[in-house]
Amino acid sequence: MMATDNQQSEKFDWSAIKQRFICLMEAAAQCEEVTEEQADAIMAERARALARVPIASPDSDEILEVMVIRMAQERFAIDTRFIHEVYRVGDITPVPGGPDFLVGVTNMRGEVLSVLDLRNFFGIPADPKKRPQILVLGTDRPEFGMLVDEVHEVITVRIDEIAEAPGSVQGVSREYLRGVTEDAMLILNGDVLLADERLYMDERE
Repeated sequence: MMATDNQQSEKFDWSAIKQRFICLMEAAAQCEEVTEEQADAIMAERARALARVPIASPDSDEILEVMVIRMAQERFAIDTRFIHEVYRVGDITPVPGGPDFLVGVTNMRGEVLSVLDLRNFFGIPADPKKRPQILVLGTDRPEFGMLVDEVHEVITVRIDEIAEAPGSVQGVSREYLRGVTEDAMLILNGDVLLADERLYMDERE
């Protein structure tokens, strides 16, 4: 028994088939608009994109992880290997007869920590508008605290982008500087700072 017209309409979605046909015609027209040379260029560009190797991240021995700090108007950074923590300035007890850069000692969780104002040591004026913070430095253990006006973020710096430090920068002796970055950030030499016996109290002996 032959199907009626109504039954055929229910079986086939003529509008959907027509729409697919239109789409196929449009796609064919677009293909015809692209010349053979253009098609080759497109395929070549796709091949180059697939062949591109992502830029490799620098090795750990090529970068330096530093904490950015500020003393007065100068921006410094120091290798995070030498930083134990950032400590809030509390009660500091003066030490009679100490050098002018020795602010005194403070109790840091039951341990006596000497606090130094290296702004004086470096010849950098303190910023009276800032409440200083203590940057606790050391290698295996905390050795001393260093007053800084501000503590900023931790960043990485490429070692090959650190230029040789000038002879003197705002009173900072060159021996305490590892170098300077392109944007004029001074990199302190943590090894030299922690090896300078003048920065330790006599009781350390």
